Amino acid sequence: MLNQMTHGTLWLMALQFNQLPSLKKYLKSRDGWINFSVGFKSQTIEQAIIFKNGRVKVSKCIPEDIDVTLVFQDDTALKEMALNTPNEMLNLILKNRMVLDGNLACLQAFNFYISLLMGKVHQKMLARSHKKDVKDRKNNYGLCRPGLSKTLSDRKSYRMKGKANVDKGVKYLDDPFLPDFKIKDFPRLADFYNFHFDTLPEICAERPELMTQWFRTNGFEKDVNGVQWFPEMRQALAFKHLMENKKPFIRKHDLLAGTTSSKMVGVTVFPDGQGTMIWGELNSLEKRELIPFTCSKKTAKTLHYDVLPFWMRRNFREYVRNHYNYPLCQKLDERFVAYFVWKSVGISHTIPNFKRLLEKGSSGIIKDIQTRLQDTDLKVEQIETLKAMNIALEGVEAFAQNLL
Repeated sequence: MLNQMTHGTLWLMALQFNQLPSLKKYLKSRDGWINFSVGFKSQTIEQAIIFKNGRVKVSKCIPEDIDVTLVFQDDTALKEMALNTPNEMLNLILKNRMVLDGNLACLQAFNFYISLLMGKVHQKMLARSHKKDVKDRKNNYGLCRPGLSKTLSDRKSYRMKGKANVDKGVKYLDDPFLPDFKIKDFPRLADFYNFHFDTLPEICAERPELMTQWFRTNGFEKDVNGVQWFPEMRQALAFKHLMENKKPFIRKHDLLAGTTSSKMVGVTVFPDGQGTMIWGELNSLEKRELIPFTCSKKTAKTLHYDVLPFWMRRNFREYVRNHYNYPLCQKLDERFVAYFVWKSVGISHTIPNFKRLLEKGSSGIIKDIQTRLQDTDLKVEQIETLKAMNIALEGVEAFAQNLL
């Protein structure tokens, strides 16, 4: 019975995308048709849905070249997935109710298509879930427990103090914890702080759109002439393009000009990393319980039509899968067995040499690079890396010039 229901649901989905122009338009991106396939496997079911060249079909078996397969612990888990909103999909993995095998971006594209069909239903489900979450938080975190509420409030007035000379590397602070100061002692910072936490962040498509434009024009692994890119040079040129074309945005009270996004409180998407994870939730981001964002219709359209399909098979994960034969470490990672931080979606954990930058400036460092390039003992890789560093710094200077 469940087998018939699942097949019928997939068949109905295929029929609607094949027949309705309002849905069919989403099957295409700037680069052409969005082709991918998703398999479903449980105790009694083995089926697939295939999106190819603007047509959608359902298969009663999973083909060998399937892009991603969802393997369910049992038929009940499969039913749960069918009744869940896109943002709940990963919970099945975390609960070990479902195993993902293949391209995660393809799964998110499928989730996006499901959201187009189930939009109003999903909105109601998310609204109910949010209402329940608010009620649970009130019960568990203080409104109904005055003692706990006071404890949490008192934490704001606590100031940690350090012992004298604990860290000899701190040259200019008697106590690195700054126990004698509160946020109210810095009105400008207090305004930034309050605005940041009182404003719902907005998805920004600026970076992914500009980066995708460059790669689409200049090539990804090979350039337009078919020559293999030197990775550092490729990234430097793409970064320079981004810096030259970023919106010069200076917020009120800023002492340091420039932002990572074009929004007042923006969320930058990294589709070359794991930014494709957001695909399935483009229509429901502001309704999810954890870390909600706003996403304008224009931004959602840009990401779906212009950006995410391009990176479906070009992101970090797929590079590793295709070039290193889907290693065991990646399979473990995609089971979410031990997940601490998504480095591939972070801006960086690298601290620049601020001392050198402040002393010499970007122009001074460029001169150092030019001097280093005169060394006759450099290998080809070293020369290309230094040239790439030079180009990246030129990008920084171009962005600074735009902020004037």
